Amino acid sequence: MKKSSLFIIAVIVIALLFGAWKVYNGVYFDKKKLALTIKSHYVSYACGDCYPQWHIDSGFAVEKDMKDLIGKDLYVMYKEKQFEESLPDSVGKCMICYDFYFTGFLKKTLSDKHKFEADTFQIKMEKPDCCN
Repeated sequence: MKKSSLFIIAVIVIALLFGAWKVYNGVYFDKKKLALTIKSHYVSYACGDCYPQWHIDSGFAVEKDMKDLIGKDLYVMYKEKQFEESLPDSVGKCMICYDFYFTGFLKKTLSDKHKFEADTFQIKMEKPDCCN
């Protein structure tokens, strides 16, 4: 074989491996078709803007199916953007003081990363004196 043929084969193999890794780690698939509601709270990690920053406290619609997810982190998308962008400044400054109730659809990757596409959300103050 010529060197150029070996080079082309090596490039194709590397491209296939990279593509397989992206599907495994970065392509989200629907986990549940029915809408569900999750209670979560914002987690402020030391690394600043590391994602995901939402920690699942409980799932209401299908609690039995959510048991393996309770206590894990997930991405939350709202109207096709990061959820944090849609919050008023008064909530955004003190997000750790609130409980968030998201209703929508759960997706996951083959490597078990989770993303929640929220249709609606509610915010409840956890502790009234938290932000003082």
